[in-house]
This record gives sequence, C-alpha cells and structure tokens, in this order.
Amino acid sequence: MAKVREANHLIAEAEQEAAEGAASVRGRLRLALPAAMGRRWLSAMVADFVLTYPQVMVEAEYADRFVDLIGEGFDAAIRIGELADNRLVARKLCDHQRILCASPDYLARQGAPVNPHQLTDHNCLGFSGLRSFPEWRLMSGEQQVSVKVTGSLRSNDNEALLQAARRGVGILAGGDWLMGEDLASGRLVRVLPDWQLDVAGASELFLLNSFIFIY
Repeated sequence: MAKVREANHLIAEAEQEAAEGAASVRGRLRLALPAAMGRRWLSAMVADFVLTYPQVMVEAEYADRFVDLIGEGFDAAIRIGELADNRLVARKLCDHQRILCASPDYLARQGAPVNPHQLTDHNCLGFSGLRSFPEWRLMSGEQQVSVKVTGSLRSNDNEALLQAARRGVGILAGGDWLMGEDLASGRLVRVLPDWQLDVAGASELFLLNSFIFIY
C-alpha cells in the first residue's frame, strides 16, 4: 500500500540518521505499537531492524492502549487516535481514512445501503476500540451523520472483525490500511463509497523524535 510504504521509507530515514550519529548502535529500544496495524505492517520492519542492529535489544508491545511514554519507559510509539497532548511536536508521514466495507456475499444477501441511516438495518461489526463506539459518525463533504449501529459481533481486535467481514458476517468500518488488500482482490467492496468516518476517525501518521503517533 503506497501510504504505508511512504511511512516505512520515512521511518527508515529516521533509523539511518540515528545510525549515522553513532559509531555503534547498541542498547535497549522499547516500542509501543498498535495491535492489528503493528502486526500487519510494522512487525517485519522490527525484525529487519533487529537483524541490522544485533546489539540492540528491542522490546515491542503490540496493543491498542495509549501508553505513558515516560512513565512506562517507552522510547517510541505508534498509535491510532487523536493527538491530545499538544506539547508533542510530530512529523507527518502519511494519511489514511476509515471506510465501510463488506463482502460481495453479504451484499448479495442483504443488499447495499444507499444512505447512512440504512446502516441500522444491517449487521454492523463493532470495533469497541473506536472512540465513538457504538456510534458511527460519518461524513461526506459538508454532510455529517451519526448512526448508532448494532450487530452480532463486536471485538477490540480489527483483524478478527476483518475475518468476519471476509466471511460475509456484516459491514466493517476500518482503516484503509486494514482493508486495502481485500479491496484490491475483490474479497471486500466499499459500502457507501462517498462516506467515511469523521475526522476523529481519519488518521495521519506522524514521527516525533523518539515518539511516533497516528491521529
């Protein structure tokens, strides 16, 4: 995915700058990484880093909780959410959107909603980590609609919900980084393609010194 490759490139640049500033890279690096996004896109980078710098002991925690970097002793973090602490000066790496998708089988059985209000008639897969859960706040241009959705499955893990969407369980709201490969292959298709979750659900990837943040 182009946006993730761009982020990877910029993170690699930061690693290179750090390497050039030291005769030998060694020590301990403690990382806080988002669960699904980290496993899908960042875990291979962590492994490559360890191979490149074998004298660095890396501790990577994959979870969707917000950590206290200083209090918990983390050196860097990637998070999806809002950057609430305005004292943090971040470097933007990329954008992403939260979109709605479902499998062709589900839409063939249940039909496709033509406006956000019709989502109340559908089985919507609930990500409990969403700040507005169980409400989906959607926007299209200047239009904004809030819909309280229901469904037969909710989880705090995006990948579990992605598996359910692939199998035709219901409609999933998630980042394009999560569903991009499935959209490209046709396993999933966009639902209400003119709509996306609102600005609080949209994200940008930022790099801040020893801290990486997505909001």
